[in-house]
Amino acid sequence: MLIWKLRNYIADKLNITALAGRHSELQFSDDKLVFLPGCTLKGIPPEKRENPSIFLHIPKTAGSTVIAILEAEMIEAKSAYSRAVIQSYRPPIAIIPGWQGAWSNVQDRPDRYFVDADLISGHFPFGVHSILGGQYNYFTVVREPIARELSTFNYLYQTGAIEKDDDFTEFALRMVDNPQVRMIAGASSMSGPCDEAMYQQAIQNLESHFNLYGPSEKTDEVLNVLVSLYGWPPVAYTSFNITKKKIVDVIDDKLRQQLAEKHHFDTRLHHYVSAHWEQFKAEHVEAEHSLKAGDTVMLLDKDFQKTKGYQMVDYGKIKA
Repeated sequence: MLIWKLRNYIADKLNITALAGRHSELQFSDDKLVFLPGCTLKGIPPEKRENPSIFLHIPKTAGSTVIAILEAEMIEAKSAYSRAVIQSYRPPIAIIPGWQGAWSNVQDRPDRYFVDADLISGHFPFGVHSILGGQYNYFTVVREPIARELSTFNYLYQTGAIEKDDDFTEFALRMVDNPQVRMIAGASSMSGPCDEAMYQQAIQNLESHFNLYGPSEKTDEVLNVLVSLYGWPPVAYTSFNITKKKIVDVIDDKLRQQLAEKHHFDTRLHHYVSAHWEQFKAEHVEAEHSLKAGDTVMLLDKDFQKTKGYQMVDYGKIKA
């Protein structure tokens, strides 16, 4: 334990990824500071801002960065935040047929940890609000499916869940098809064939139960809207939980075609969400705010996921 932590510390300080030892707690963050100044929104119904929220965290879709910002904002607002934890699957984020993620953690928790929360997040399919009762607004981020699959495999290698000689092709073909459509369609969709009806159920759920959803390539834009939607202070952060220890970067055309066919509903979903996001901005984002000296910004620690630390600082001092 101490050896891997020492190696990781040295690797981080020297910016040499290869020095880091693989471990279940090994995580990297980016060095680039990103600012979320907020924006002026229009035409958002009050219920989209007022109900408790559920972040449906699809694995390897930039969700760790989203969660860090959510948690910091909730701490600052002195609001209740609850994270559902996967207990029954190893490795947790390998989405095999029948996978339910952290659903059982929400279902089986005997106290009011989730019921009393203002914001809940977790790797679980749509529908946990039915366990909790009441009205909730969901939000999520969707990723191009082959990139998500590659990121999952490399992340599992980085964290020691798979070995260097494990075969990506075998891994990718063993995972369930169209996991993003399945998660958004609901818990009962995590097994059995994925078909047009399931895809349409996912779209219906997005349109009926989600106040915000966008593609992972536009995560910063989605977060900027989220900050404004809930009236949170501007944020400065670096991206969290980046996979840097990789064993697969490029796949051949044959496997790419196999995965494209396997995840064709997820590809459609990604296209739909990307188009929706552009339409959402055109209809609801009136103007992006500009930060200036004297504006207070929430500056997250680079190691926020471990320290839970942040500072409320003058934007002028950050830029200086």
